[in-house]
Amino acid sequence: MEEQFDIYDESWMPVGTASRRDVHRLGLRHRSFHCWVYRIGSGEPKVLFQKRQLGKDTYPGFLDISAAGHLAAGETVREAVRELEEELGIAAAFEELAYLGWSEARAIGSAGGEPFIDHERSEEYALRCERRPLSLRLQPEEVLGVYEAPLRGMIRLFEGELSELRAEGAELAGGGSAGGEGDRRSAVGGGGEDADGGRSAVGGGGEDADGGRSAGGGGGEDADGGRSAGGGGGEDADGGRSAGGGGGGSAGDGNAGDGNAGDGWSAEGRDAGSAKCGKDGGDANAGDGAPALVAASLAVRAEHFVPRHDGYYAGLFRRLLQLAEAGGKA
Repeated sequence: MEEQFDIYDESWMPVGTASRRDVHRLGLRHRSFHCWVYRIGSGEPKVLFQKRQLGKDTYPGFLDISAAGHLAAGETVREAVRELEEELGIAAAFEELAYLGWSEARAIGSAGGEPFIDHERSEEYALRCERRPLSLRLQPEEVLGVYEAPLRGMIRLFEGELSELRAEGAELAGGGSAGGEGDRRSAVGGGGEDADGGRSAVGGGGEDADGGRSAGGGGGEDADGGRSAGGGGGEDADGGRSAGGGGGGSAGDGNAGDGNAGDGWSAEGRDAGSAKCGKDGGDANAGDGAPALVAASLAVRAEHFVPRHDGYYAGLFRRLLQLAEAGGKA
């Protein structure tokens, strides 16, 4: 049976269910889960992003969110944390995630030679995880590789101050997945812009989309004191613009200085604490039957990422940097 999604009216109240195909054919509103993974290492916060498998029907080979997925019919955001383990092998409890807010976007493109309209509301989360890319277990059907780069450099990249940035990571040995009928590139109208100019809302009282609270927590120590071999590619480790540090802001202040409505998603930004997924144990895939990974590096440009509404990436990376600076020092 084809996958079913819950669908919503213009106020995001549930109105029924529809098949995945009809949701995208008719542009019906639906919801998704996004989780950005970051680590602090020896003090320079880095963000993890994935390289989409070559067999994907939309944006094959593009760079994207650390882990993400649609909410199936009846599924809650709390349950969608499964995406982290399915795509990256990271077993995290929902309480370890920090809720960043939500974004709404409507994109037009094509998948498998058929037009689609993707109108979704994405619940945005963050997870601190000190494991390095080579220690992760990738889902071969979805993920070709994972890379990390300094958050300050990523902010500068998406603000146009850098043309490219060197990222270090890992890819599946032997390359991409065969098969799949995906277009090499979906022709997203307007570069993936948000049709309503970037609607957003700041959640009250620090609650997440399911009415729960993310677990802030203390600690924030460096799990292994290690540092990946980044550098190169125009990267500036300490010359990037900081997001204003201290405490990560509150729901009431909307992350003053970087959380305006024009970036297309809410500026929640409350304390993320030290949500972690364990000490980096090196190559965790060895001998356990997981797909083998090889070290890889990449010269990253902004256009290599899946197009999203204007300001999405820069605003998101500023918030991650705030979380890292607020809770990431031992």
